[in-house]
Amino acid sequence: MTTQTTRKTTQPTQALAVPIRGGSITIDPLDLDLMDKPWYLSSNGHALRSDYVAGTGSLKIWHHLIRDIAVRLLGRPLAPGEYSKPLNRDCTDARRCNIGIGLGGPRSFPVPVAEYLAGQSEEVTR
Repeated sequence: MTTQTTRKTTQPTQALAVPIRGGSITIDPLDLDLMDKPWYLSSNGHALRSDYVAGTGSLKIWHHLIRDIAVRLLGRPLAPGEYSKPLNRDCTDARRCNIGIGLGGPRSFPVPVAEYLAGQSEEVTR
């Protein structure tokens, strides 16, 4: 793993380049525990892994790394209509400062999670 300093946020964080099957991803140390299971880079550049659903024998759940980190940042599952996307459009860059949340489908541009949460709390107080 190599270390690089990110400069996209007001507070730099140490990001790690983590090798996965098919390439590597950049991730913050806070999310390194997600690497406990094998991930791979799909043909369209997304970091994916699958889990079997207990008791079903063969049913798989697919995990997208960007989505898993977005769920952590939100503190809840994505709601219907919400989607997660890397702000710089590089699906191998899974740093927290690069995760955005959007509404209205994947063609609309996402906003950083902190801005998204601030907008949600403003709507609640209105």
